[in-house]
Amino acid sequence: MAIEAKTPRTAGPPFPIRPAGLLSGAVTQAFSDTVPAEHIISQNPAAGAKAAMGSKLDYLLSLGIKMVTVPDVGGLTPMEAEALLLSAELSLPPRPPWR
Repeated sequence: MAIEAKTPRTAGPPFPIRPAGLLSGAVTQAFSDTVPAEHIISQNPAAGAKAAMGSKLDYLLSLGIKMVTVPDVGGLTPMEAEALLLSAELSLPPRPPWR
């Protein structure tokens, strides 16, 4: 019979998992607009799930907000500027209804 450990909640600041009897598993990283860099976005198995002692806990670690370089749109037409901003992965506000 396997000894079970309750999976800790790790979302948020990095959390020590050894006291819970689990091992660190795969760590992947992703940008997040809501979770600060170096904080855990999600985990597998989920918080509160039962896992055998010594099981691995995989988690997704935040890289924070993705930063981009703002291009120079001076001298461009509005359509050219919009295309350049979109190609730089920047979002644009809604167009006014009179355009």
